[in-house]
Amino acid sequence: WLNGLGDAVRGFTHDDIWGALVRNVVAMVLFMLIMGVAQRPLPAEIFYLVILLFGAGMLALAFSSLKITIGLDRALGMGQRRISAMPTMNRYWLSTVFLTVIGLLAAGIVVGILLAPEQLRRLLDAVGAVISWIGNLLGMVLLAISYVAFLVIYFFLKLFEPLLQRLMERMADSPLADLLAAPERMEQMQEVAEGTAPLPESYRWIGLAIGVGLVILLFALALRRLQREEATEEDEIRESILTVDLLQDQLSGLWRRWFGRNRSAHDPFLSLEGESDARRRVRAIYQQLLAGAASLGQARTPAETPGEYAQHLEQSWQTKEQALATITAAYHQARYAPDEPDAGQADAVNAAWHRLAHYFAEEDERENPQEKSE
Repeated sequence: WLNGLGDAVRGFTHDDIWGALVRNVVAMVLFMLIMGVAQRPLPAEIFYLVILLFGAGMLALAFSSLKITIGLDRALGMGQRRISAMPTMNRYWLSTVFLTVIGLLAAGIVVGILLAPEQLRRLLDAVGAVISWIGNLLGMVLLAISYVAFLVIYFFLKLFEPLLQRLMERMADSPLADLLAAPERMEQMQEVAEGTAPLPESYRWIGLAIGVGLVILLFALALRRLQREEATEEDEIRESILTVDLLQDQLSGLWRRWFGRNRSAHDPFLSLEGESDARRRVRAIYQQLLAGAASLGQARTPAETPGEYAQHLEQSWQTKEQALATITAAYHQARYAPDEPDAGQADAVNAAWHRLAHYFAEEDERENPQEKSE
């Protein structure tokens, strides 16, 4: 529910779908454990909710995986593969996905029928025994603390009992005692209070529901405002590879989305930490190329591969085809190839970038002549 409040202000990715499915499964398991410990029957529709959860989750993951597959195919193929050979969403793919999901759900149902419910009951009994033992231990600790606190307060009152008696005697002799209500007036006020019509119970529940609803609404609005992030497109997309650095980045991003702390300006380019020197130099030059082209109003769109983007720039920069081709080929080598760029390729990239940097400087001077003169 907390994660769903921010779905309207950001894109929904494969990681979001997977995280939502995992959170729902954990919540469903906790709900079943709590109902089992409390010895209360599960709702009759719990079976259909479980089927709906896993069915919708697997379908969403399938569609998201197709999108990732097409993106990787275009990136690794450098746009050279024929359109007919690329994976597409057609009736055969849809039929395969639906049959796979139905088969997995049916297998899960069969396994659930074959497994004896006695094992689940024993597991729930064991969990209930552990929870009961922990509750008894906490109860004894609280009882001991309460007993010690009661003794301290009792001896404290006994110590100040003479002082309290003298204070009460002085208050009885004080003129302020006349302002207190007499016993007759107290009885009259009590009779009036008893004669007052009591507030209907339904009104109390309505007021409580309104108060709880307002609190939830304010909390949701505050959380959505906290999670609102400025949409920024990345020119390089990191593949989902299970590494320690990637897991740390995802964990820090999760904490930032939940609590909104330690926010910093979003870098449109990926970090080059952990790369070798040769790959870092080539990718840094390519990122400078992207920034320079964006400053001239020719930014790269998310759907364009590096090869397609180079062809797009060559149409505008007709005298820079060789420099663009050199930098793009080196970027493919540094980004996707297992072998690092060699020294000759790195020197060629540096020379090509010097030509493009001179071109960017000339274009900037032509567009902003006043700043140059100042």
